[in-house]
Amino acid sequence: MKVIFVTDLHGDRNKYNRLRDIVVFEKPSIVINGGDILPYAEKNIDMQKMFIVKDLDAHLQYFEKNKINYLFQPGNEDLKIFDELYEKYDKTFKYVKCTMNKVTSIGDYEFIGFDIIVM
Repeated sequence: MKVIFVTDLHGDRNKYNRLRDIVVFEKPSIVINGGDILPYAEKNIDMQKMFIVKDLDAHLQYFEKNKINYLFQPGNEDLKIFDELYEKYDKTFKYVKCTMNKVTSIGDYEFIGFDIIVM
């Protein structure tokens, strides 16, 4: 099984396009995005929302259409106000899943996501 793990894309369209190029070349079974998916939070909420609607949605639809498992976990720069939007992907897509605070199974593997760990 080939897995691609990526993090800290921060809403950079060039990084997202490069990830898709790598996926086409490498043909992984699973892509895991470990967080900081959206543009930097200090820029503003509207910018993050616009990225979700315009760019992230199309990015995730690519993986769904091509039947490539894509797991993502919001990071510290991904504002909690958008958690409900992430959850809609779990209900809408078969291959795209948000791992936030749940166990996601793919074959014999379980992926466990946490959005906050407090010591």
